[in-house]
Amino acid sequence: MKKLVLLILFLFCSTSAFAKVNVVTSTFILSSIVKSIGGEYVNVSYIIPSASNPHIFSPTPKSLQSLTKADLVVLCGFGFEFWYDNIKDMLKDKKILILSKFYKHPIDKRRVDGAIIANPHIWLDMKFVKNSVTPLIEHKLCEIDSRHCGQFKKNADRFRNRLQELIDEYGSFFKRHNSVCFLDVMPAFEYFLRSFGKSSCYLVAKKGDEEPTIGNISNALKYCTCKKGLILYISNKQLATMLSERLHYIPVELNPLGSPSDNIKDNYTKLMRYNLNQLKRALQ
Repeated sequence: MKKLVLLILFLFCSTSAFAKVNVVTSTFILSSIVKSIGGEYVNVSYIIPSASNPHIFSPTPKSLQSLTKADLVVLCGFGFEFWYDNIKDMLKDKKILILSKFYKHPIDKRRVDGAIIANPHIWLDMKFVKNSVTPLIEHKLCEIDSRHCGQFKKNADRFRNRLQELIDEYGSFFKRHNSVCFLDVMPAFEYFLRSFGKSSCYLVAKKGDEEPTIGNISNALKYCTCKKGLILYISNKQLATMLSERLHYIPVELNPLGSPSDNIKDNYTKLMRYNLNQLKRALQ
């Protein structure tokens, strides 16, 4: 009997010792950032399918169940997860990290029912990810699993170093092409541009779920007067091509969310390097 009790205690302690922190994020790219810091000591999943439009996605019963089982939930905020207010009472006992609460200067900020709504694509600001998001996630993981806090810190330091290398490369790229204008078809890359001291000569669609109007297109032709420019687009190639023909700018397809099935965009640093290579190729 005594041996049986000792065996049960041993199995319980072993299971607890190897239990991983269960983290659920809204998007794949946020889960990639968490994985870079948590490493082998976290199980990370995301609820918005990578092929879905996150601006119109609503949680399924399966995704709601995964949220209620999480040790930590990581969301973007600024209205990106517009469905969160409807389910937050279900998660009141969970550790919730909403990144927008730590972003000081949102673009297109407004208040709706007391909440701050803004352009939500803050994860494309690499300096924010390096200086704020990484230490926030590290701290939350250490709160949940203090035994592996030292490893979380080492992973976070490595991740920050990789990001700084990319930031330096982007900085050199923008310095070399200082006279180039940028026309952003969708609002995804506004934070990205601003983090390097750049801005769009015009933003064609103001929201990720709206179609540009004829007036928007006319304004793009009116306000983008640089001799050399890049048209940043995500999936609307036809519109980018039409604008390219009128402005004589170069269309560049960028990716804001990454892809778990594409090994050149299957984590955050790979995604940002992919986008940098796309920009470089366009100006070769």
